[in-house]
Amino acid sequence: MEDQGKRLLLAVAVAFAIMLAWQFLFPPEKPAPEEKPAAEQESGERAERDRGEADAPARAAEEPEPARPRGPEETITLESPEVRAVFSSWGGALKSWELLGDQFHVPGDPGQPEDLARLAAEGFYSFQVGFDDGSTYRVPDGAEWKGEKTGEREVTYTWRSENLSVEKRFRLRPEDYLLEMDIRYEVLGGEAEQELAVTLYGFQDPREVKEGGWTSLPREWKAACYVDGELESWSGKTVAEREREERGHVEWAGFLHSYFLAAAAPRVDDGKVMRCRADAADEEPGGMRLQIVWPTAQLDAGTGVQAGVVAYLGPKYLDKLEAISQVAEFDTGLEKSVDLGFWGFIAGPLLWLLQTFHGWVGSWGIAIIMLTILVKLATLYWTHKSMKSMRAMSKLKPQLDKIREKYKDDRQKQQVETMNLFKAHGVNPLAGCLPMVLQMPIWFALYRALSVAAELYQAKFLWFEDLTSPDPYYILPVFMTLTMLLQSRLTPTTATGAQQKILTFGMPLMFGGFSLFFPAGLTLYISTNTVLTLLHHLYMRKGELGGGRDGKGAAGKVEALAAATAAGGRDEEDEEPAADRAPASSAPARRPGAGGGRGSRGGKSKGGGKGKGGKGGKRSKRSSRSP
Repeated sequence: MEDQGKRLLLAVAVAFAIMLAWQFLFPPEKPAPEEKPAAEQESGERAERDRGEADAPARAAEEPEPARPRGPEETITLESPEVRAVFSSWGGALKSWELLGDQFHVPGDPGQPEDLARLAAEGFYSFQVGFDDGSTYRVPDGAEWKGEKTGEREVTYTWRSENLSVEKRFRLRPEDYLLEMDIRYEVLGGEAEQELAVTLYGFQDPREVKEGGWTSLPREWKAACYVDGELESWSGKTVAEREREERGHVEWAGFLHSYFLAAAAPRVDDGKVMRCRADAADEEPGGMRLQIVWPTAQLDAGTGVQAGVVAYLGPKYLDKLEAISQVAEFDTGLEKSVDLGFWGFIAGPLLWLLQTFHGWVGSWGIAIIMLTILVKLATLYWTHKSMKSMRAMSKLKPQLDKIREKYKDDRQKQQVETMNLFKAHGVNPLAGCLPMVLQMPIWFALYRALSVAAELYQAKFLWFEDLTSPDPYYILPVFMTLTMLLQSRLTPTTATGAQQKILTFGMPLMFGGFSLFFPAGLTLYISTNTVLTLLHHLYMRKGELGGGRDGKGAAGKVEALAAATAAGGRDEEDEEPAADRAPASSAPARRPGAGGGRGSRGGKSKGGGKGKGGKGGKRSKRSSRSP
């Protein structure tokens, strides 16, 4: 049984490494889209060509109007403590969206705010409104829009031609990182088929892609579409290879990062089939274009259509993302951009606790320490019980060694006798694994939360510049390794030889090596937990030393019971293990209290069995019946 306990403890540690390595070295790949059979593809192309030829007369006005000369760019700026938004007359679109919080700056440049309008080159501004290729009337590329600031947090842009009139109204909710855009367009010419399209642009410099590994997720902007309850995402390299498109109920589409989101959720009735299309932004290296295309609308002259989107451009704060649907008054599904993985049911409450503690103390590092203390208190009962069982096992080591020696050629008999010994003393050899088993899910959940939630992104604490990145100076990993080594030295064990070396040195060094690459926030949690466990060991050790002499205290009782079982009194020190002794009924008769004096501290008391020596004799007699 004790071998099973040691194996389980080692298995837990190895599983921790394997799960991390497997998750990020070998991520599941999405199956490639099915290619249509050649005959079916050819048939579809022929039908499309025939339809185009048949509709040619009716679509004489389909070609976009030529771009007109435009004047100098005019911008309108809306600013708040959270966001600085700049809108442009070129395309009537969003030119810049800078996050002004202390945490949200370009990595390595605290003076440069993070701009979520990722591709701010001329002609690549987000939230451009136009019409897809099949539409009767279209807005020309590079169109100049007339803008007007119509409120403290509101901007309106209009564009008009002989056949088409388009108006879009932006409303800013900076405290929620929200941008609402209401669209109204009207056909002024004859009958028309219009496919409204909203275009977003993103950018990821191929030279600055931080690939993920077995200790971190990749920090990279990707084009993403959440369609029919499934998230599809593509890197800049992927969309540069060929255009990607999804059809169905488009809940939202935009650009996704480990810690940020710039996405729009269209206001559309459920059940309507829309398109989400991603491709490269012309020849711009790393540039990505994403379009949300509405279903075709059949319109008469003078008919107007209303549409709109609710966009989130900010850090992936789970609580804010979950509240967007209530603000927008429809289900946006934007909270699905935060993937907490398998351990989400633990990671979610952990994030909530961290936010609560941060609200109290204003420091994410202290919030992590407070979280560690709370979790330690919540698991204290089982941890303490486990430690007691481990210390009791260590007292049985002499007897275990004798059993191993006597039955070294009979493993089955050795296991049976060992189990009988543990049962006799109420010891559970698997209890030593319990503290780590309780902590492992929390480690996984916190690791995942630190990898996808923005609360701790570039949050400073002590010498850390970013709690979601590894310790740059390796101070905390070294400290954690040393405390783990000290803790393992104080942890009682029945292992010997190579097994003891693995438990004492192997596991601390292994976790210390992992912590070189862990997010600093996770290493801070594990280090704090290790220190608390170490103090717990010292407390129990002090209680053992203080209570063992007179038999008082839990630790002293365990030691006294083990000593009595092993020795059975001073004159029984050389006897065989308890499992080999003859039953008590076959032992020679003793005078009351005859052996009791030696087995007790008060061996000189008078009265034989009635004195303290008598009590000692009774305890020794009971222990002689132990297996």
